[in-house]
Amino acid sequence: MKVFKRVVCAVLAVAVLMTGVGCSRTATAYGSARGYDGKISLCARRTDEGFALTIEKSEETVGIGSTALELLVRQINEKQCLDVDVVSGATVTSDAAVEAAKEALRKVGYDEEELMYSSTINDITDKSLYCDVLVIGAGGAGLTAAIAAAEKGVKVIVVEKMGIPGGSTARSDGKIMAAGTPIQKYNIINDSSAGLASFLYTYAGENVESARLLDMAANSASNLDMLTTHGVRFSNVLLSAYEGQEPKRIHLISDGKDTGGGYLIEPLVRAAEANGVEIYYNTEAFTLMSSATNVVLGARARRSSGGVLSIYATSTIIATGGYDKNAELLSELAAVDAENVVSLTANGNTGDGISLAREVGANILNGAPIATLYDYVGDTNGEYKGILVNANGARFANETDEGFLLSGGLYASGSNQAYYITDRHGSHGGWDDEIEAGRILQADTVALLGSKLGAPELVLTVTSYNAMCRLGEDSIFGRPAKHMRELKDGPFYAVPYSALTYGTTGGIETNLSCAVLDEYGIIEGLYAAGEVANGVYFDYRYPGFGVSLAQAIETGRISGTRAADDALALNDAKAAAAIEAEKPPIERPYTLYPIKHYY
Repeated sequence: MKVFKRVVCAVLAVAVLMTGVGCSRTATAYGSARGYDGKISLCARRTDEGFALTIEKSEETVGIGSTALELLVRQINEKQCLDVDVVSGATVTSDAAVEAAKEALRKVGYDEEELMYSSTINDITDKSLYCDVLVIGAGGAGLTAAIAAAEKGVKVIVVEKMGIPGGSTARSDGKIMAAGTPIQKYNIINDSSAGLASFLYTYAGENVESARLLDMAANSASNLDMLTTHGVRFSNVLLSAYEGQEPKRIHLISDGKDTGGGYLIEPLVRAAEANGVEIYYNTEAFTLMSSATNVVLGARARRSSGGVLSIYATSTIIATGGYDKNAELLSELAAVDAENVVSLTANGNTGDGISLAREVGANILNGAPIATLYDYVGDTNGEYKGILVNANGARFANETDEGFLLSGGLYASGSNQAYYITDRHGSHGGWDDEIEAGRILQADTVALLGSKLGAPELVLTVTSYNAMCRLGEDSIFGRPAKHMRELKDGPFYAVPYSALTYGTTGGIETNLSCAVLDEYGIIEGLYAAGEVANGVYFDYRYPGFGVSLAQAIETGRISGTRAADDALALNDAKAAAAIEAEKPPIERPYTLYPIKHYY
């Protein structure tokens, strides 16, 4: 009998397998395509319920292409089709991801035409959302603010106009300045927050309060600890802000091998989402909502897929980055022609936050581009053997100054193009190929070199400089006499330099709590963090690499914490009012008489 039962069960099992009834069919395949930085490979797994794509391999830049890839794969899985929006700011990665997905899904039996239609409908209706804290911008400052607020238990919404988070932070070198850190101790470097504050204050202008720099320096080590807690890793290698600067304070954000700002953004996004933060990408805040008494109540944001979100919040934080991609603001706030700006920042750096803040009367500070000089050939054999001139052939700075000061002088002279001018003593044989290719200009006389450059002031500039060399004093820019040498032995050379812009200073004026200010004081309900409000930290002179990110993290933490405190205080007040409303009326044992007014 038992044998008979086993035979029957075996026959039934075979029948089930043959008919497919009661079992799940699965298939797995892979597809690949060339992305922006390298190969993208996706794995497709098909079941009776649909398909699921996963990332098998990606060589895209961490925090930029890699994040775009994750977001796009998530979209495809949710919509169960390839008709998805390209991630703004990462078009090449988006196209490659779709091609890799198409190949993998075709291999598991999907028809290409079938994949272009979604069973879901895009929501393009206008909506109202409610939260305690609204953050506008998902860069380093915005994400830090969102995490700081969410960790206090309030509801946080972030809107980001680009298709990926990170902004200019993701495109940065991942350098952050701090003092008194474990990594400095590991490198046997004795440093203090007071030393860092003193260094920062040497660059401070009239808009900078010493208290801000003291606070930023004092919090710098704990800010790095906070980042580490959220999964950000740092290299044990330290750098100087500029050549010869000691002690070394620049910390490098790393994955253990490479360094870069993307290694900051990825863990911050994960930390924000783990704390319940809702992030809306491709969603641009275009106006602030405020009361009749100018209390900011949130913002309206336009989604790229259609529809407007009216997001009501107790506190709103503007963290939208700089304005170096906005020609009008560059001219107004930095007195710089946009044609003279070569920007390395994110495409979203268009000064949106400044425009939003102006709607409610915020004070806006003037500033300057954060830029440094870069030579196209990589080696000028020492700047001390020549002079730097602008496109007209005029000197614009003490050539021994730091790169950020040199670029500031170049912009102030009304030019973006600079040339390193030297004679045969400042050249070397490695320039032969560059000269032949026309990237370095050579001439037997200064006059001929000026003619080739189209620089009418070059002859007068070199003549004046040589005269100061003989006197042993640079009476114009203060270049040290020990670094001065006449340029008189031909041939003469012009090596092209350009000012590359990493951001801007100036922007929204805030107080020590990052609350936005107008001519009367605090604008209630509005904060600002990061580059959009760095004018109260850096003014016109920029201290060096690593300071922007330090300021972004500092102001992100402060604004997020303060905004959450405001929301919690309001919630407590509402709760107290509700409790009060539930109380029975007080029975008074006496008669209330009307108050008499005497005039």
